[in-house]
Amino acid sequence: ASLSAPAPEAPSNFRVLHHDKPLTPDSLPLQVCAREDRPVLDFEETIERSDGTTLAVLANAVPLHDATGRVTGSVATFQDVTALKAALASSARYAAIVASSEDAIIGKTLDGFVTDWNHAAEKIFGYTAAEMIGQRVTRLLSEERTSEETSALECIRRNERVPQFETVRLGKHGRV
Repeated sequence: ASLSAPAPEAPSNFRVLHHDKPLTPDSLPLQVCAREDRPVLDFEETIERSDGTTLAVLANAVPLHDATGRVTGSVATFQDVTALKAALASSARYAAIVASSEDAIIGKTLDGFVTDWNHAAEKIFGYTAAEMIGQRVTRLLSEERTSEETSALECIRRNERVPQFETVRLGKHGRV
């Protein structure tokens, strides 16, 4: 039971929210599932404890039936997705930083294939993300500069920091 259940049935140690609004006892997944005789899957809830801490959970409820097929209740599982939601929010923040940066930020595999190409990289080098993702990053290097990329990738493979260095890169149509 929760704070959203009627007193005195529920202890007052937590309440259940959906989209920041308290759920009534009748709108909890277990109740909906049993009442409507249907599964309630991937229902996002926030459990707010009386001490102010919260848990993000995914609730799944399925109806239980007797031998005649009559609904006798429901069973639910709850998956704590608090850390996952925090990681997704952090990832979204970093993605927004990369997307809005005026510096070219290029992701690549340890084999030198481009995996990410931000808007600034498009402006600086003249290639769209579609033109570069999946291509070798050496496309931006003159023949005499390929050793820089080899050295940088070797450092990364050894889990070492790549020292800062000045270089020259080639843009679309050979622009230096």
